[in-house]
Order: sequence, then structure tokens, then C-alpha cells
Amino acid sequence: MKTVVPDFAKYKYTLPSSVIERCKDIVVPQDPAAMITTLRTYSAGGKEAWHDIARRVVEGALSIHKWHRETTGNGLDEQAVEALASDMYESMLRLESCPAGRGLQHMGHDRMWIKGAGVLNNCAFVST
Repeated sequence: MKTVVPDFAKYKYTLPSSVIERCKDIVVPQDPAAMITTLRTYSAGGKEAWHDIARRVVEGALSIHKWHRETTGNGLDEQAVEALASDMYESMLRLESCPAGRGLQHMGHDRMWIKGAGVLNNCAFVST
């Protein structure tokens, strides 16, 4: 299979350990039904907790951002990206913001680089 971005590993963004440490005690407000759906659908192999999913999603989104900035010659403001990452991660942990389901399911996995952005799009119905 042809990879959409063959050298994607060099664009991997990693959430700073200081952000992870600062947010480690945030209690995620989830009910039991939501936890079942999260583990079944969005957790990689049922092994990721919400903190892990949020981290993967933020790192995946910012890896795409890094790829875009570097391949278009616009450069990357590391301080601005770190501030954005911190805000995104904390916001997801508090359930104040969240990407669509396919974003939760695929963002940050290699398959988004191999198959392309289509795996991040939710379904749509169009009537003609």
C-alpha cells in the first residue's frame, strides 16, 4: 500500500512531559455508558484510558500541523505550539472540547498518514 506521507515519523509531535504532569490529576467526568463506548470504539485495543486517548489525539493533530507548516515552508513557532497543545489536552480532559468520533478513533495512529485524512472524516448523507 502506498503511504500518503512516506516520511511521517519525522513530523511526530510529542506532548511535553510538563503538560502531562500538570494534567495527570484531572478527574475525567464520565458516566459508565460513556466509558463503555470510549473503551470499545476510541481506545486502541481497549488499552487506552481517556488521558491516553486525549494525548494521542492532541499529538496527532499537532503532528499534522507540524507537517503542514514544514512542508509549506512556513516554519513552526514551538512556544505557540506548546501553548496550544497544553490548552487542547486540558480542554479534552475536562470534556470542554472534543473532535468528532473518527478523529478520536484514528487521530495519532499511523493509519492517518498511510491512508490519508479520509479516515478522520465522519460519514455524511447526501440526497440528490
